[in-house]
Amino acid sequence: MKDIARYIIDGVGSSFGASGVQVSVIEFSRIVTVDFYLNRFNNKADILNHITAMDHNQHETNLNGALYEPWSQVMTPGHGARSGVPKVAVLITDGEDNIDENGADVINPPATITNAQICKAQGIRLMAIDVYTNPEAYNFSRLLEIVSSPPNVNLYRQSLTPPQPPQYKHYQLAPGIEASIQRPQCVNDSCASGPCVNGATCYHD
Repeated sequence: MKDIARYIIDGVGSSFGASGVQVSVIEFSRIVTVDFYLNRFNNKADILNHITAMDHNQHETNLNGALYEPWSQVMTPGHGARSGVPKVAVLITDGEDNIDENGADVINPPATITNAQICKAQGIRLMAIDVYTNPEAYNFSRLLEIVSSPPNVNLYRQSLTPPQPPQYKHYQLAPGIEASIQRPQCVNDSCASGPCVNGATCYHD
């Protein structure tokens, strides 16, 4: 999981900080923790070193909480977010969505989709990487509900036991994922107001 995060961050740019690429990391198992905010680090090396030193919590999968933090805390001006700059959240998960907003064990709690919708309404593009050892073990369809449209550039699968199952060939983690993160984007998911910048095409969920 940490290796995937490092791989993505290493490929999205060379200029980091208040006038370049900004990165925040949110850890989620049963409890959700913002490990650091967008305005914490000003260079790539410090970010990568910090991620390397992090512990990896292998327990529950609180996607609801993981999607609440970007719109409510992380991607806000007080924590370094800049107006007019594209915002992207990448979920890296190897488990099934199973914790509700009260911390109870609930499979696919409705609040997860609510928080995903709020993120997208606030102009946060949602991407996901489904990390798996058994292609039948996790709820891939749940991630399809969460990510922004179109899913073929926002949802990827990463097998820990190759080869990839052919039915998921369009969602394999590819070397170009960092380019996909950098592609032109819309500042929100409502096409009616013409929100696209940099030549982007609007897709409305």
